Amino acid sequence: MEGKTTYQERALRTLSQKVATHTVSAKRWESFRHLLFGISEMADDLKRDIFYGLGEPQPGYKMMPPMDTHEAYMYHAILGIISELGELYDSVLMRDRLNTIEELGDLEWYLALARKAVSTTQDEVQEANIKKLMERFPEKFNEKDVVNRDLDAERDAISMVMNAQK
Repeated sequence: MEGKTTYQERALRTLSQKVATHTVSAKRWESFRHLLFGISEMADDLKRDIFYGLGEPQPGYKMMPPMDTHEAYMYHAILGIISELGELYDSVLMRDRLNTIEELGDLEWYLALARKAVSTTQDEVQEANIKKLMERFPEKFNEKDVVNRDLDAERDAISMVMNAQK
């Protein structure tokens, strides 16, 4: 696609060029890692129980209410994304590029499911995100605009894209 700017190129113009690891203690990073793996495992267990039928009824406990189809798609996607984030982090720790690509693909699958839940497409979501980023960072990333965001203007930018798609 010569001459056409990709989503990745357009989105990453807002990437911060700073990596300030000296501002985060090893203890804080390790706490994050443990929380991520714990929540990732819990999400995977819930996903398997709810959406693969691998759980057992829990007598004596109030159970979850039923879900409609779109709700089920979204919760399946959310639990899957959380589960896959732990696996992605693990693949990065192992410095395993192929496994990282596999986990990114799994995340894409769950994102596709989430988009289905709200009746939108990858192109629509990406275009809306670019418009939001352009509103937030008119030129390029800067620290001031990270903190001083106009959330209403960002939401309006997303709405304009989604309304134009109808």
